[in-house]
Order: sequence, then structure tokens, then C-alpha cells
Amino acid sequence: MSQGKDLRGFVYQLAPVLKVAEWELSRRQQRLALLQAELTQCEYVLRALKQAYVLEANNAKNVWNTQLDVANHGHALQYLQEKKMQIQFKTEELLRLQASVIDARAACVDQQMKLELIESHRENAIADFGLEQSKLLSSEADRDWSARSLWRKKAKVQRA
Repeated sequence: MSQGKDLRGFVYQLAPVLKVAEWELSRRQQRLALLQAELTQCEYVLRALKQAYVLEANNAKNVWNTQLDVANHGHALQYLQEKKMQIQFKTEELLRLQASVIDARAACVDQQMKLELIESHRENAIADFGLEQSKLLSSEADRDWSARSLWRKKAKVQRA
């Protein structure tokens, strides 16, 4: 970054913009993390629903093969239909969450690029400030050298 440079007097005019960009990136990363946690939870619930559905379907099949009870089989099929609807709703929720995670990830990348652009601008401003400071120090050294050389000439003339 700016190691070894004297930055006394350097004021970055876009410092508030840089800070806001950092905060925005942090906010977007937090949103992404929450969405990813929600997505993981949704995947877990969906997996559990599918396992319960398969277990109940096998159970209903076994009961039907051993006992031909139409009333119980009807209730089992109704229960399976409800589970199937829950699976369908959870699958739709999963798809929405996946799309949201993709959008949030893209927003994070976009904000990161903006932040890097501002930081790059800041580094350029620091470099420009360093060059300007070097020019000022060089001119001051030149003036000092000129003043001393005149003083030396006067001192030689007076000695002679």
C-alpha cells in the first residue's frame, strides 16, 4: 500500500465513499451468508421430506400387500399426497433460494469490484501525492542549494 511514504498532509477526498462501499460490501456478504444458511436448511428439510415420503410409500405398499383395507389405504394415499405437495412447495422454495443466492453472490462480486476500483483510485492518489511531495522537496532543496551557493560566493569574495 503506502509503506515507507510520508503521508502527513494527505487527505483522500473519497474516503467517505470508500467507507460506504466497504459497508455495502459487508451488508451484501451478510445477506449472502443468511441466504446460504437458509438454502442449506431448506435442502435439509427437503431431503427429510423425501425420505419420509419414500418410507411412508413403502409402508403403504407393504400394508396394502398384507391387508386389503381400502379405508386405511385411502388415508395413506391422502397422507402421501400431502407429503408430495410439501415436497413440491419445498422444491419451489429451494429453487427460489438458489436464484437468490446466485443474485446475492453476483451483487457481492459487483460491490467488490467497485470497492477495488475505489481502493485503486486511492492508491493512485497516494502515488500522486508522493510525487507532488517529492517535487516540493526537490524545489525546496534547489532553493536551499542556490541560496547557499550565493552565500558561498559572497563568503569567497569577502575572504579574497
